Amino acid sequence: MQAIELDTHIHSDGKIALPEAYKEWFGKNARLILLESPEVAPETSAYAIYAQLDLGEGIDAQASSAEAKQGIKEVLRRKIGQ
Repeated sequence: MQAIELDTHIHSDGKIALPEAYKEWFGKNARLILLESPEVAPETSAYAIYAQLDLGEGIDAQASSAEAKQGIKEVLRRKIGQ
């Protein structure tokens, strides 16, 4: 038994589109297991992510500009609780 995993959209009429890359599966019988996945946000640029970080200002800054790369890592670790 061969298995594939892919993300797809179930249309409002109940149809599921199988990408052309899997055309060898077209017309075959298959067992279908559906797992609801959260909406995927569009890819965000590194600049947009950096702009959303709140490193603070002046003496309240969580990281100095000279150590921004390491500071960002530390801020992210604290935010996710590691």
